[in-house]
Amino acid sequence: MHIEGEGDSEPKSAIKRIKKLRKASNKVIKFDSDGKFDTNKLFDALGDAESAIKIRKNIKICKNAKLRFTKSERRKGEIRKYRELGYKRWTKETKYRNR
Repeated sequence: MHIEGEGDSEPKSAIKRIKKLRKASNKVIKFDSDGKFDTNKLFDALGDAESAIKIRKNIKICKNAKLRFTKSERRKGEIRKYRELGYKRWTKETKYRNR
């Protein structure tokens, strides 16, 4: 899905599109994007769909790595996965940018 937005920000446009697809009984299989789509609301909108969204570098990290600053449980899991694997291994496993 390519979204070039005027009006809403790109993540907001993506969320609207995902919700519209689900409402029409379509299934979102995978969402692949760069760091500007790394938002709590987008991860929550994806639900159980596979995602390959690069985690932004400026993520707030707690000393004990509990990720208290992130409200989305789905995003917390993705951040943990990204940290554990490192960028190169994460790109291979999620097939990030393979089109």
